[in-house]
Amino acid sequence: MKKIIFSKFTAAGNDFVLLDESLNPELKNNTQLALILCDRNFGIGADGLLIYSEISNDEILIKYLNSDGSSGSLCGNGSRCAAEYYFEKRAGKCGSVKIHNLGIEYSAEKLENNFVKFGSFRIKILNDNIEIEENFFKLNGIWFDTGSPHFVTDFDEIYFSEKKTNFFEFDFASTAVKIRHNKYFSDSGTNVIFIQQHGDEFLIRSFERGVESETLSCGSGTVAAAIFCALKRNKRSPVNFRTIKDYNLSVEFKNVNHNFESVFLKGPAKRLFDGEFFYKK
Repeated sequence: MKKIIFSKFTAAGNDFVLLDESLNPELKNNTQLALILCDRNFGIGADGLLIYSEISNDEILIKYLNSDGSSGSLCGNGSRCAAEYYFEKRAGKCGSVKIHNLGIEYSAEKLENNFVKFGSFRIKILNDNIEIEENFFKLNGIWFDTGSPHFVTDFDEIYFSEKKTNFFEFDFASTAVKIRHNKYFSDSGTNVIFIQQHGDEFLIRSFERGVESETLSCGSGTVAAAIFCALKRNKRSPVNFRTIKDYNLSVEFKNVNHNFESVFLKGPAKRLFDGEFFYKK
């Protein structure tokens, strides 16, 4: 039997298994590990797997895999959880850290009330007006790359063949999966983000590829949603969001003629528990 030492984290309901390479020096076949550990029925259960290592006293390296074993994307919430792990190891003696992911350097800052600030995200607008029509809905939105691809649309502007219900009650997954695999996107598809304005904040729902279901929050998707709000609603920084489980996320940015710089995500990151997991080699 093989033993894995792990920590379980959540960021506004987006949950992760974190493996510290210093505690697990013989890590191999991370794709298979992600499938085993993230399984909610026979494993620990998570949306994704974080492989954590320290480059120096103030720099860490993160490798992220989705629960289906796929990789190659930035995970904003996972990065905030990895930063929280780093801060807890130092018992509050360090308030910032550099984070390397997929060859890009980011930074994270420890805030009050278990909040972590992470960025700066690189923003690319892949297509500023995509129209999608299926049997029971018609919509348009913007396709972004914030380290991961996200299609964002406004719930109130979607035409449904049946009567709309409450934003947090309608069958989001059935609609989102049609968009996720739509012909407009590359073979790898896209993540899907729906928003709805509610007073001074926006409600948000996320469907993530690689998890292939709705997740309770999505960091890089929330960033894409904030830029959508800046472009479509002329919203200024910060843009505040509320998730389906009533957690708050906030995105700060500088908007210089629709060129977005200094883009940072703020939200909760919490360590749930630590443990050991045994599995067959």
